[in-house]
Amino acid sequence: MIKGGFIYVCCLIAFIQSAAAQNKEIDSLKKVLAVTQPDTGKATTFSAIGYAYTKISEYDSAFKYAGNALNLSKKIGFLKGEAQASFRLGNVYMEIGEYEKSILNYTSALKIAANLK
Repeated sequence: MIKGGFIYVCCLIAFIQSAAAQNKEIDSLKKVLAVTQPDTGKATTFSAIGYAYTKISEYDSAFKYAGNALNLSKKIGFLKGEAQASFRLGNVYMEIGEYEKSILNYTSALKIAANLK
């Protein structure tokens, strides 16, 4: 029983450290976002923040940032960013069990990526 408890505590510590690292990553990316012009760099940063939120299961925030990445990418004609953001949205939908929306976003990402040179 003590061995099982020890393993549980070790796993809990690892999870907490991982979550803390993700929060530092998100904080750092948000600082970059604050000083980045509305260009491909900003779209990519939005996408990265969305991905980081997905990894820690904060899906509302993941949707927000991936959606911002998609909207900005469309606005500036950044096809690679559109594909990446659509893929990120597909990941979030997959995580929450909305498989049809996930497939639609993955398909959109694939179509856009196929047209990249």
